[in-house]
Amino acid sequence: GRPDMASLLIAKQANVNLGNKNGLTPLHLVAQEGHVGIADTLVKHGASVYAASRMGYTPLHVACHYGNIK
Repeated sequence: GRPDMASLLIAKQANVNLGNKNGLTPLHLVAQEGHVGIADTLVKHGASVYAASRMGYTPLHVACHYGNIK
């Protein structure tokens, strides 16, 4: 992961809660990959830990499913 790129996108007003067609937000995606530093940056800038995908999964569900429980 690239925390510096996440910070750059946030500085350029990227929407940290914008989901893809499946409702997966950036926080879901970094939870899937285990990028704790980027997850921390996203949450500090307003990413919702409660955002649910179309299947009803939160970022925590995704992290647990992929074994990323830090």
